[in-house]
Amino acid sequence: MKKFLCIFILLLLALVGSASAYNINLNCSPLTIPVGQTIKCSIDSNFPAGTSFNLNFYQKQYTATLISSQPMTIQPNQLTQYALFDTTGLKGGQYDVEIAWNGVAAIGSDSVTTQLITMTDRSGDLTITSPTTQNLADALVIAGSLKNGGNSGIQISVNGASAGQVFGPLYIGTTPNIQTGDGDFRQIVAVTQPDDYTVKFSDANGAITSVVFHVV
Repeated sequence: MKKFLCIFILLLLALVGSASAYNINLNCSPLTIPVGQTIKCSIDSNFPAGTSFNLNFYQKQYTATLISSQPMTIQPNQLTQYALFDTTGLKGGQYDVEIAWNGVAAIGSDSVTTQLITMTDRSGDLTITSPTTQNLADALVIAGSLKNGGNSGIQISVNGASAGQVFGPLYIGTTPNIQTGDGDFRQIVAVTQPDDYTVKFSDANGAITSVVFHVV
């Protein structure tokens, strides 16, 4: 009888402990993305308002290298919070988004505090045939080909370091190359000042790569 009573008390304590534990759930999408596409994460939690933590973005190779960190705090309404991580200029490989507490926190066993991200490098799918350094009088000519692009089109956006957004993001047409099946494209974007213009390329499969054009 005593043995049964002890087991009952232990089970009761376990149930009370699990019921009182706070949970936090991290969800990032997509988990497999091409380099250059934004990682979108959401955080849901029943922790008390004012609970603070950092959301860290790491590159995982032989060691974890911190790329960026965003401080976050639970609000009184406990509504879902969101965070974005830019992957422009990173390499393909394994990455990790992880909740790091500013202090000690008792976390429920159902919590999700880390997400593994796989990034693929698609830069080899794009060939640029126009010069990346151009004179202002002739700029900005953006031409090239997309591997196996056919006539599916390609989306481009153009952003100047000083001029800001000057084009897109918009899809432009691609012309099938009969011999290779690649999609050739050419677009003239009128620019009014010398600048470094970052052109981002993407298609139906997501981000492809970014190329900087120097207008002098």
